[in-house]
Amino acid sequence: VARPLDKFKLPISVFAMEDAIKDVTVELSVSKELGVQGAREISLLFDKPGERDTAFTINVGESLGMAKVIVSARSDTFKASDTVALPLNAPNPFYTDVFDTTIEDGGVVTLPIDPIGIPGTNSASVAVTRIPDLQLTDRLNFLIRYPYGCIEQMVSSVFPQLYIGYLIELTSYQKQNSTDNINTAIKRLGKFTIPKGGFSYWPGKKEYSDWGTTYGTHFLVEARNAGYNVPESLMRKCFKGIQRYAKKSSKKNHRLQAYRLLVLALANKTNQGAMNLMRENYLSSMDPLSRIMLASTYYIAGQKDIAEELFKHSPTEITHYRETGGSFGSSLRDRAMIAYCYIKMNKTGEAGKLINKLCRDFKPGYWYSTQETAIALLALSTMYHYHKSPYTGADIPFTIEIPGEEIIQKMCKGYQTRVDISSAYGKKIAISTSHSEPLFISVLREGIPLHDTIKAEHSNLELARNLYNDDGELMDLGGIKQGKPFWIHLRVRGITAEYIENVALSNMIPSGWEIINLRLEGLDYPQWIKNLRVTEGTYMDIRDDRINWFFNLNQRSSSNFLAKINPSFIGTYKLPPVVVEAMY
Repeated sequence: VARPLDKFKLPISVFAMEDAIKDVTVELSVSKELGVQGAREISLLFDKPGERDTAFTINVGESLGMAKVIVSARSDTFKASDTVALPLNAPNPFYTDVFDTTIEDGGVVTLPIDPIGIPGTNSASVAVTRIPDLQLTDRLNFLIRYPYGCIEQMVSSVFPQLYIGYLIELTSYQKQNSTDNINTAIKRLGKFTIPKGGFSYWPGKKEYSDWGTTYGTHFLVEARNAGYNVPESLMRKCFKGIQRYAKKSSKKNHRLQAYRLLVLALANKTNQGAMNLMRENYLSSMDPLSRIMLASTYYIAGQKDIAEELFKHSPTEITHYRETGGSFGSSLRDRAMIAYCYIKMNKTGEAGKLINKLCRDFKPGYWYSTQETAIALLALSTMYHYHKSPYTGADIPFTIEIPGEEIIQKMCKGYQTRVDISSAYGKKIAISTSHSEPLFISVLREGIPLHDTIKAEHSNLELARNLYNDDGELMDLGGIKQGKPFWIHLRVRGITAEYIENVALSNMIPSGWEIINLRLEGLDYPQWIKNLRVTEGTYMDIRDDRINWFFNLNQRSSSNFLAKINPSFIGTYKLPPVVVEAMY
């Protein structure tokens, strides 16, 4: 892989296998995404059969995609060639800029539309809603592009896509892409199953994930109800885990138990005994979400009188909190899940009020966890799926004018209407409506920036990076030599008196470096590394261009991580940033 603005030496080995081969011309040809510095042809002289080495210098341009490199060698009637497809990608994440405004009663807003990011990665659109927008497109893209792969985040990325078509108008390509994403997730969930039934938090692990199992099963139940093919063998493994814990309740956390029972009811596998046991023994100590989930469980099971009684006496206020593990909950996530339960209980009015508040709680550009984002989008899309926008009134017309193009006349239907305006780059667009009711406008521009926008900063976590040679001696970037492996040492330290669960550390490497996978090579750490008390965390994900570690961090403690690197290609490369974050 290569990245924009890289410059590297491309080594070539030519083997002359016949005595008649004397003068050989080596020629380099590249696609338009690449450039060649210096000669494109090199002559090699052979006095006998053997090998000669040479190199070309390649510059990478500013575009992304798939480049092509063709090397050919010829000597009289002898010819040979080789073609390499070279992926060009960016070390930087997608960047999204959102501008929000409101128009009503003949109002007009005029906005300049300038592209951001590398050409080919950028897009622009206008999202029009009847209520304040929770940046639907931006939030959904955040879930889909999230870089880690635990069960919570994988399910969160696809769960809202089940009903996303009820929120925004999808093109045929977008519909197919969403369907492919859901089918891929269903298939991939098989890698999380464990022998005793249920799911693990990471693929290939054997530890039972309580919330992850119920969350994953919930997705599969809804997917099957939406018409997707879910293998019966996978469903059996899911329910085997949930039913094993059906009557297990923790006095400190009733949500796990209430959620299990809700999912069983949704799948027509109601556990009446466990429901009654929970209602009779723990009702007074339940938090608001647990009570509403239990109420909706009774409702779905056909016992609407009990459900109504539980609903009437459920607390309405949710104390602010945030979990970094457990059920990955927060006060915002709980309100979103309660709205989802209201919809299942056919309480449209209550759900509508809560969803309106949720939309206002989502601050533009603010970070929310995958669990918060997914459940909020699930509640919103479920509302429109089941009730076809019961609380937003009639459709509202609006107009978009782009200089030099035909006027776009649209109707705001359902929750959101979205219009692509990527053709308006470098122009000013005008958005207007003749309707008296307000329309909430969000202009979204996104793309992958050529240069990273990450600032060096920290909040309650400290991160240090050092380089060592094979003998354990500190070195700097100037000491890196081709073919001489070295070590990257990363130390993460928590600086608060707080236990932090589910911390993610991501170390991306330059494209000219190669990660040496010690597990595949069967190599052991040298003694000086063993003294550092290195850990692989709870899960380590080694990819072609990065290593991701996932771990928990004790109060005011440190964790040490190491990667062995081989500098494979001489060149000039960008050193990507290292990022550590608490995922929830």
